[in-house]
Amino acid sequence: MKNYGTILVVDDNPAILTAARICLGGVFGKVITLTSPEAILATMNQENVDVVLLDMNFSKDVVSGQEGF
Repeated sequence: MKNYGTILVVDDNPAILTAARICLGGVFGKVITLTSPEAILATMNQENVDVVLLDMNFSKDVVSGQEGF
């Protein structure tokens, strides 16, 4: 299978991050996971990230998607 570089997955749900590592690990050479969007810029300054998969809501009962922006 092809190696599509590095993917960064950001989600506050640990089960989602585990599933992403399992499902995407065979497709991407490196799967980086974060539980908070605050660490995205620092991570991208340290790693060569090709794709970002970002959850849009991080606070309980928030569904606007603004947190992802």
